[in-house]
Amino acid sequence: MTLVERIQGLCGSVNTTLIGLEREIGLGRGTIRNWDKSAPSIDKIQKVADYFGVSTDYVLGKSPFKSASETKYSIVVAAMKMILTNESFKILGYDELLWNTATDIAELLYEDNAQQFVKTLRMRKEITDIEYYQLSKLATQTINWPDNFNGPTIISLQGEKIECQIDYWSIPKIHFFKYYFDEPGSEFNTVVKEPSMSYMEGCSASKPIELESEYLRRIPLVGRVAAGNPILAIENPGEYIVVDIRINNVNGNELSEYFALEITGQSMEPTIHDGEIVLVKRQPVIEPGEIGVFRCNHDEATIKRFAHEGGKVYLIPDNKQFPVQEYTQDCVCIGRVLESIRRNLK
Repeated sequence: MTLVERIQGLCGSVNTTLIGLEREIGLGRGTIRNWDKSAPSIDKIQKVADYFGVSTDYVLGKSPFKSASETKYSIVVAAMKMILTNESFKILGYDELLWNTATDIAELLYEDNAQQFVKTLRMRKEITDIEYYQLSKLATQTINWPDNFNGPTIISLQGEKIECQIDYWSIPKIHFFKYYFDEPGSEFNTVVKEPSMSYMEGCSASKPIELESEYLRRIPLVGRVAAGNPILAIENPGEYIVVDIRINNVNGNELSEYFALEITGQSMEPTIHDGEIVLVKRQPVIEPGEIGVFRCNHDEATIKRFAHEGGKVYLIPDNKQFPVQEYTQDCVCIGRVLESIRRNLK
C-alpha cells in the first residue's frame, strides 16, 4: 500500500476526501496525490497524523497501529491469549503460573470482588479482550515489544521471560473505549475509558496495605494540574499514592524520578479524565506526540501532548473542543505522563 493509499483509507474512515483533507490542514489542492512521487516533509506528515489522531509512523506505514494506546492494548491482549491458549505454553505450565500470580495479587491488594473476578475468569471457556487486559495488569511484571515490530513480545512473569511470537500486522487492533465490561451480575459494570485503564476497575484495597511489602512503594501526590487552560499547580505535601512497581512502570528505576498529579478539566478526554491521578516521570525532554506536564509562564502548569516546529512549542489537547496552546518561550517540560493511577480515597 502506498502512502497516498493509506491516507485515502484514513479519509474514508472519517467520511472525507483527499481534497477535503487538504483544505482542512492548509495544503494546496492535489498536493497529497503527488506524495508517492515526491516525499513530503515530516511537518506535512505530522499535520495529516494530527488530523486523524494517529501516529506519523502509522501514516508512513512503519507501524501497524494508529496510536501508542492501540499498540499497547492490541499486543498485550494478543500475548495474553497466546499464553493462556497456546498448547506449547500450557505444556510448560505458563498458563498456570499466570493464573496463580493473578490470584495472589488479587488476594494481597484487593477486596473479594477482585478475587472473584480471577476465579470466575479461570472457570470460563471464553474471555473478552478487556478481561484479558485487566488480567495482564494483575499477573505480569512487564510486557515489552520491539519498536520496529520485528521480533517477539517478552512477558516477565514471576522471573520467567516468556517469548511470544506475534504477527503485529495481522492481530486484531483494540480500541477499548468501544467496549463495555458488562457481565450480568458482575461487580465491574463500568465503561473502560481508553487509554487510562486502572488495573482493576471497581476494586479497592481489602486491608491496610503493608508498605514494607516487596513490591509496594509510595509515590508523592504533589498537587493538581490542569487538563484545560493552565492553572497553578497546588502543592499537597505529605499525601502519597501507593503503587505496585511491577505494574506501574516503576520497576528498576529510582523512585525519586516519579510523582503523581491529580487532573482537573476535560481537555485530555477521552485519554485522561477529570479527577484521575496520573503517574509522571521527571524528565526535561519528551518526544513529539507524547503526553507531558509542562510549566508555562513561570507558574502555570498543564498536561498536554507535545509538538514543536519552527522554534515554537505546541501543547495539544486530545479533546478537539479545546484550543492548541502555543509558546515561544517560558514553557518547560516537567515530566512525561506514563499512565493513569486509580485512587479510592472516599
